[in-house]
Amino acid sequence: MRGTMSLTQVRSVAIRTNVRSTWQWVGRGVLWLATAAWGLFALVAVILTITGGWGDGRGTGYAVGGLLFYTVPFAGLVTWTVLDWRRFHRRVRDQGVVPER
Repeated sequence: MRGTMSLTQVRSVAIRTNVRSTWQWVGRGVLWLATAAWGLFALVAVILTITGGWGDGRGTGYAVGGLLFYTVPFAGLVTWTVLDWRRFHRRVRDQGVVPER
C-alpha cells in the first residue's frame, strides 16, 4: 500500500504542523508589534524635525539623519505588514472561513 502513513507518522506530522503554526503566529505578533513601535518612533522623529527639537543645535544633518533612520525602516515594516495581512486573508478566504470583524 503505497502512500499510507502509520499512526506515528501522522502524529509526527501533526506536531510539526502545530509547532510551525505557533511560530508563524509568534512571528506575526512580533512583526505587528515592531511596526507599531517603529511607527511611534517615526512619528516622534517627524515631530522633532518639524519643531526643530533635536536639542543640541548641531544642524539639519542630525534632523535629516534621525528622520531617515526611523522612516525608511518604518516604510519597509509597513510594506511587510500589509503583505502579511493580505496573505493571511487570502489564506482564510481560500479555506472558506470568514474572519470575524
